[in-house]
Amino acid sequence: MADALLEAYEAITPILGDLPHPSSFDSPRTVEAWEKLGILFLGAGLEIHCKHPDFMAIFDGHQGPEDDEEDPEEEHENSQEDEPPHVDDEEEEQENTTAAKKAKAREVVIRRAQRILGEGLNPPLDPEVTLDLIAALPLEVAEKAEDSALIRVARGFKTADDWERLLRKATRQASRTDVAFCEKSMALDAEPDLLQRDIHLRRSQSVIRTEGYLHDLIHKIDTIKFTVEWKKRTGKNSGTYKRDFNVALFQRENEAIFRSLSVDEKRDKMTEYAPHAENIVTARNRLEFAYKHFGSGVLIDPFFSASNLGQKRAKKFQSLLDVLQTLVPRSDDQMTPERTRFHDLEQGNRDALYDLTSALCADDNECELIAKFLDDFFIQYPSKIRPCRVKLSVCQSGIEERR
Repeated sequence: MADALLEAYEAITPILGDLPHPSSFDSPRTVEAWEKLGILFLGAGLEIHCKHPDFMAIFDGHQGPEDDEEDPEEEHENSQEDEPPHVDDEEEEQENTTAAKKAKAREVVIRRAQRILGEGLNPPLDPEVTLDLIAALPLEVAEKAEDSALIRVARGFKTADDWERLLRKATRQASRTDVAFCEKSMALDAEPDLLQRDIHLRRSQSVIRTEGYLHDLIHKIDTIKFTVEWKKRTGKNSGTYKRDFNVALFQRENEAIFRSLSVDEKRDKMTEYAPHAENIVTARNRLEFAYKHFGSGVLIDPFFSASNLGQKRAKKFQSLLDVLQTLVPRSDDQMTPERTRFHDLEQGNRDALYDLTSALCADDNECELIAKFLDDFFIQYPSKIRPCRVKLSVCQSGIEERR
């Protein structure tokens, strides 16, 4: 492995300076790719040097915008020296310090991933737990929320014999329509009860989330489709295409504002927009990465959405995803050693996904359409996690849909 890495290093190094430079709109993905390459070589004691100054920070201890961390304060003992240290000694000491910090940060991420995968060996989640998640995600700080979500995906999700019954049970005490909500609210006006009003608000909000889950799922899947197609835009002129795309998108969405701006004002407005665009790209990339490497459990869990995977995430989140997909336990199937635990869980997750979405549909026509939507998605945009088996499922109307 070391020889192969050195050979690749020697082949790649001379041409790094000729690689296309990123624009401000597609740099997160490009920086992420360079970061992975840099980490790979740095782990083997090799260094990368290229012409583009924006990337030099990556190999000086900076891990990209999502993993940027402040170094802890360090105490230095005062010492008397007969003469100032040699410049080369200072540089070497700085390099050693940087390498040590990188190694320590990497070790923290690895321990975190091992803990997640260890707890992920527990049985798949019961349907009741899944519905609780859909109604309201647990209130957890960033890193804890990430760990909990990844543990859930590592465990997998069970399907239910009767999702419709569980859904009715979960929402039976809440106001399911605007009329019912207003009637309950006016009843509380007549006989004020602050506790009951709070309970009424919370239950109604849970119904809104549950009934909106199907729409959120469809939106999540379409986001993954877009991201896959977006990532195909590589090679010559891809940077120009993506920059022009984002400019056109932003100006079309804000047409009324741009109509009255001068050329310089438009340029300033686009500069303001760039960080927002980069955050969207980062969130979408994380969602697509999680689906690609962990399978359809990511589709089920409401934590994984483009709106939740951007700036809200803890530092080192992408590094954690990278490590998880390399450390995940192998499959129990001894005949297919290339398969992982996620492969073992995939069919059960798809059972839960199809059955749950079927129960959430308003009628048989919607049920049939959603089933076909999922079928087409899994065929046209497959993840690396394929189910161990394929079976026929029955929709509400009795129509058999192949998964």
